[in-house]
Amino acid sequence: MKKILVFAGIIVFLVVVFFLTKTLYTRHQSEKYAKTAVPYIEKAVPAISKWDPEIIKTYMAPEAMKKFSDEKIVRIVDYLSRLGALEDLETPEFSRVSYIPLADHAEKKLLYYTVPARYQKGDATFNIYLVEAGGTFKIYNFSINSDALGQ
Repeated sequence: MKKILVFAGIIVFLVVVFFLTKTLYTRHQSEKYAKTAVPYIEKAVPAISKWDPEIIKTYMAPEAMKKFSDEKIVRIVDYLSRLGALEDLETPEFSRVSYIPLADHAEKKLLYYTVPARYQKGDATFNIYLVEAGGTFKIYNFSINSDALGQ
């Protein structure tokens, strides 16, 4: 019985250490990009929320734009514009860093943020992946979740 309790204690300890380490690492990553990524997002989201395909293209990473034709971008923007004008934008929340493989066996770092926002038609969550590009950022991908889009 004593061995089982010791084993269970070790497992609990390891789980606690794992989650503590993960939390500290996420906080470190968040602080590392807070002074650069957050201001970029606070500038990009209102610009994107004007629902102009040409403005959106200026914020998108070139490798992301390769996936979309101009026609598809116009359809996406038309759909998202149902939200109406942006009324309020909360502070972007860092979520995680992920990596995507490139053709030359390298990786590209993506920063994932969620941004609670309020549009004319309702609340939304703006999910955004940023990629570092020459000392600044570009948007690799974004999505908007809102009940208002389903109406």
